[in-house]
Amino acid sequence: MRSTDLAPERSAATAWGPAAAAATVNGANPLRLAVLGSPALHITALASALTRRGHQAATYPGPGLIVPAPGRPLTTVLFSLDQADDTAAGQVRQLSTALPTVPVIVIGWPDPAGVLELLSAGAAGFLPTTTGLEEVEHACRLARTGRAVISAALLHDALASPDHATSPHDRQRQLLLDALTARELEVLGLICDGLGTGEISTRLGITVSTARTHIQRLLAKLDAPTRLSAAAVAARYSLLADRPAAPPLQGERPA
Repeated sequence: MRSTDLAPERSAATAWGPAAAAATVNGANPLRLAVLGSPALHITALASALTRRGHQAATYPGPGLIVPAPGRPLTTVLFSLDQADDTAAGQVRQLSTALPTVPVIVIGWPDPAGVLELLSAGAAGFLPTTTGLEEVEHACRLARTGRAVISAALLHDALASPDHATSPHDRQRQLLLDALTARELEVLGLICDGLGTGEISTRLGITVSTARTHIQRLLAKLDAPTRLSAAAVAARYSLLADRPAAPPLQGERPA
């Protein structure tokens, strides 16, 4: 929001200006808005400014606490984000599930990858924090008709972001590879070869208890209850695609 949009309300003696005219116009066709998010000062100021312009805007502390008045459905939910984090998309998804007919417009700093995640979670649009009140009003009316509200430039950047270019499968593969140590990848390869704990300890020159510890940590990181399921995860995400040839057990002949 621009600072001029959130200026203090004028006194009655000077109220007959542009703000009063806007309140008169919007009073005949007001938006019914739920405003939530962070920072608290921003959402309070935003709701207050929209109310002064003739709309019905109320702030809420969280997505699960929005209860529309009977017979007075919400026009839009405005979700302000001070900083995108891991919970933002989840909150948008919660809002979209709880209020399936009410569009959710996110207001925040445009980060292409974050914007794409929010849209994927169900947001009807994204407005930069610097958006003016009249533009917010217009966006809410557009979203009510089922239109997406986002600038063409930001949508282009979001679709061109590296996170979008990478498939969910590849992203999950990279997450798993980042979580596993080089030793755990060795152990995973030997599990896929069908070796037991004792054979793994011999192959790697470590104690049986150490091999068992590596196996337990490996299964936990892969969220795999058994060695067989760990092998299935390895195959699904090609975790061993770059695996070097394993050395033979002592006394074995190379294949």
